[in-house]
Amino acid sequence: MKKLIAAALAAAALLPLCACAHAEVELRPDDPDDPDDPQTEAVLEYALNDEGDAYIVTSAIGGDIARVPSSYNGLPVEGIDSFAFSNGTVRSVEIAEGVKYIGQYAFNNCYELTKAVLPESLTSIGSYAFCQCSALQEIN
Repeated sequence: MKKLIAAALAAAALLPLCACAHAEVELRPDDPDDPDDPQTEAVLEYALNDEGDAYIVTSAIGGDIARVPSSYNGLPVEGIDSFAFSNGTVRSVEIAEGVKYIGQYAFNNCYELTKAVLPESLTSIGSYAFCQCSALQEIN
């Protein structure tokens, strides 16, 4: 499933599926893979789902790296809400095993996003979830 999702995301990045206008953005000179480069972690905000038995990531504040955990406050994290990271500065996202979905436009206009680590548990990626992520080079 993970390979299928990675292939679909790679194909989507190559096709003009987005109705958004293309923007040229200069990436910051810092390197997310450089161990000597200090990275800041995004602060994630959560909301309970309608059933009250799991959390959803609703937004991210600042940071270079976003680590979406498998649980929060003793309950599972089931997904990433639509527009949660949209227009953000995150350059790398790591989504833990157990997360089931990424909402539509979740990473829309994250021009500096270069790497996404997706879990095997992921069953759904919403429309345009990675729209305008023109720097995205690596999906694991």
